[in-house]
Amino acid sequence: MGNMPWVSGGNITGTTGRKLRIEGININLSQDTVHSLTGTIMYRTHVQDIGWTGWKTLGQYSGTSGRAKQVEAIEIKLTGQLATFYNIYYSSHIENYGWLGWASNGQTSGSTGISYRVEALRINLVRKGAPAPGSVANYYKNKPVYTPKPAALDVMSKNAQVRASSTRWLIMTDTSACQVGVYSGSYGNWSRVALWSCGPGKPFTPTVKGEFTIYGRGKSFGSRSYTCWYYTQFYGNYLFHSVLYNRGSMTQIQDGTLGKQVSHGCVRLDINNAKWLYDNIPNGTKVVIY
Repeated sequence: MGNMPWVSGGNITGTTGRKLRIEGININLSQDTVHSLTGTIMYRTHVQDIGWTGWKTLGQYSGTSGRAKQVEAIEIKLTGQLATFYNIYYSSHIENYGWLGWASNGQTSGSTGISYRVEALRINLVRKGAPAPGSVANYYKNKPVYTPKPAALDVMSKNAQVRASSTRWLIMTDTSACQVGVYSGSYGNWSRVALWSCGPGKPFTPTVKGEFTIYGRGKSFGSRSYTCWYYTQFYGNYLFHSVLYNRGSMTQIQDGTLGKQVSHGCVRLDINNAKWLYDNIPNGTKVVIY
């Protein structure tokens, strides 16, 4: 896409949901000359195959151009009187995780060592003593979302071995234990690569049981009061999807209950797990609900 227009005030630069990388960034800071404070804004990026670049300031370009290399993390800080009176907050949207929490004042936002691209960025300048623009937890990652490991043949895994799927994936859901198992392989040779806590249907609105097939997906659905993200459809109106968020938000959780039978029939997941299914599990994959 090339260079994007300037944004300010916490607005998003970059893209989400398109699997596009940020390759570099310019950051500027404007002050009126009468009331200006001493100091400046400084920033550096962690770039694929290169590592940390040198510190840049006031509109200088940090990253690469024309080399097809992704920015994987960023650090931003203030100096002088600016650092005395203000905090600089910034949040990265990264591959496989989505939006991370808000880092601040030189902390690392994004990931290193796992080759995940930064896809979008938000920056906010906040007076000292004022609240952060959002959650400050989980602003940095250094482990992949899922590391496939051989799993012991517990009850779920034994049950999986006698199932066939038309893709190399199989999804097992135990509504009593409130767990979703993701398997890779083939008939008789399934290896579990993830085991997630979930929120299946309540006893009086149970999740349908049986064998089904993934056949549809979408970014979101909801009502005037809530939004659910990244749904994957396996039978009629029965879906895997995220927990409930306030309408239109991906950060303000309305009901994040997992590990209990809480839904109207769908299978609720952590938003990162719901997005992983949405992004990676193809149509035709067998789903077993029991």
